[in-house]
Amino acid sequence: MFKPRSNSAASVGSTSSTSSTSSTRSTDMIAHIVAQEPGTIYLWSAGNVRVNGRDLGIDALGAAELASAMRADQRFEFVRIEYLDTEGEEWKASYLVTP
Repeated sequence: MFKPRSNSAASVGSTSSTSSTSSTRSTDMIAHIVAQEPGTIYLWSAGNVRVNGRDLGIDALGAAELASAMRADQRFEFVRIEYLDTEGEEWKASYLVTP
């Protein structure tokens, strides 16, 4: 459902270091988001996260990994996804932090 762009860091770096870094990056980003006590969280496939009206820039691969991590985390409730192109590669997803 969520696909990183083909020009992602995964095609440049090694799989093991990218995977380790990505999991840490997603975990750190989730901790940061939850600490903000946000209302709705918006995540774009191109790599932007909006929390409480503030934009946090990440790359496209990071956005896909964060979306996967948020789906697996019980603290987040998926609200909706809006596809921004006809191929379904560009998207904007909305989440809520559950109490």
